[in-house]
Amino acid sequence: MAQLPKRSADSTSTKTAKKPKKDERGALVNRMGVDPWHNWEAHYEVLPGKEKVVSELKQLAEKADHIYLATDLDREGEAIAWHLREVIGGDDARYSRVVFNEITKNAIRQAFNKPGELNIDRVNAQQARRFMDRVVGYMVSPLLWKKIARGLSAGRVQSVAVRLVVERGA
Repeated sequence: MAQLPKRSADSTSTKTAKKPKKDERGALVNRMGVDPWHNWEAHYEVLPGKEKVVSELKQLAEKADHIYLATDLDREGEAIAWHLREVIGGDDARYSRVVFNEITKNAIRQAFNKPGELNIDRVNAQQARRFMDRVVGYMVSPLLWKKIARGLSAGRVQSVAVRLVVERGA
């Protein structure tokens, strides 16, 4: 087994990293919707103007014996299904997940004949991606504005891609 380098974290040392002041940090956390300083705690709110939709969904759910969550079969769809379950509430056993790749009578019938469960690993993957997008974007972009030029942005993927391009060119 290969040995790990003895000083592998030099470039990410927190001793030299500037941390936002507490009140600045609170405002940043509110904008990002996630708190990287407190175990990545997330804060979700119903979008303004969607309160009526949520209320109607809750009323319909109260009358239903079972609830089928039918959103897209990807990380985002899984997260939407999870958020719906969270906002509607109730016993998790009342919920099933159905997925289909085409909107045809046969595909929909097959999906409802074989319902599954919410894939929490896929939800967690979406959450991790969202959190990293927020943290990198909200924390690195202002540094670019200050040091390079206003209007620049940094992202989870583009920042790494730029570094790879720079390293290749060197």
